[in-house]
Amino acid sequence: MNAVEADRGVKPHKRRPHRKSRSGCLTCKRRKTKCDEGRPSCKKCIHHELTCEYAPSNAASASPATSIGFGAAAPLNIPDLELMHQFVTSTCLKIHKDPTIARIWSINVPALGFSHDFVMHGILALAALHLAYLKPEMRDSYLPQATFHHEEGLRKATPALSQIKEGNISALYIFSGLTLLYTFASSLGDTGISEWIVLSRQTYSIIQYSNEKLFAGPLGPMFTAGVRRVDIQDQLADEGLEVPQAEHLTQLLSRICETTSHGWKREAYRQAIEELHKAFRVVYSQPPDTLEVADVYIWTNRIRDEYLALLKEQTQEALVIMVFFAAVPQRVDTQKHWFLEGFSVHLMSRIYPLIDEQYLPWIEWPLREVGWVTAGG
Repeated sequence: MNAVEADRGVKPHKRRPHRKSRSGCLTCKRRKTKCDEGRPSCKKCIHHELTCEYAPSNAASASPATSIGFGAAAPLNIPDLELMHQFVTSTCLKIHKDPTIARIWSINVPALGFSHDFVMHGILALAALHLAYLKPEMRDSYLPQATFHHEEGLRKATPALSQIKEGNISALYIFSGLTLLYTFASSLGDTGISEWIVLSRQTYSIIQYSNEKLFAGPLGPMFTAGVRRVDIQDQLADEGLEVPQAEHLTQLLSRICETTSHGWKREAYRQAIEELHKAFRVVYSQPPDTLEVADVYIWTNRIRDEYLALLKEQTQEALVIMVFFAAVPQRVDTQKHWFLEGFSVHLMSRIYPLIDEQYLPWIEWPLREVGWVTAGG
């Protein structure tokens, strides 16, 4: 303080000391950014979709009741560790044949699970179903684990789905995708004929909601691969490629137009068949071992709400179109996509009892294609 300030009675200004956070997360320390120390994940890590890690506190290290290490009182959850091991060493490699996408499933997806517990439940649920598939003698052990994690994931993800934001958009997308694969692998489970389509469209709606953020995020290459599969369908349609199996769709459309009087219904059925025609061009012109699961669910994302409403009403025409759709997953190589094994037959088992006798001649071809054998032989 100088003499003038002393004469005026001005008190010296004390500089507030800078409080350096000693307990911030390790991720923020590595990035040299200020951490708000939020638990279990800080805001910076949530915003940037990073794995948030904290160093063990001194208290935790000193207390055997709260630490995980030598002498820890809390035991490891061996069943969940087994499921995680199964996912990163086997299950994730059976979802997509592209090594880049498989790497995302094995690294980026588990990382999202560490920050979003509903994603982790989705991972463990799918891994449990995979083990039940690989070890049928232990199905009674793995299926309850799958059901538990599936239901817990849904319970925890439901509130987040109503509050989609930048910090959870990738996690919600991958959880929706995991749940769709779970539905395939459980052969629809308790899901109805139309409900699994609603689930698939929910995944697609998340992409539409935040297209740019998802493409720039940790799952970006997944969406690029999905776009490529859509482009293949559109390209084959533009080139006018035809496959013999599509002739059955042409006959189906003709029959529906003859029996449907309402114009809006005819248009809904026509558009659904047109999109199914695109899927037929791909699955019947490409080798089965080159097909991806996207080739199955692209159709569900491109049909109109009007057709989905008619399917929920279980109109005969809508149900018949679904029978023809069952031929699509039947073409995919189930050795590479285990979760689709038996899906077509199970789908047919749900629909066939709902078909009126007068419409049975309409579905003779897809029944043969799927290998469905009726009670009468």
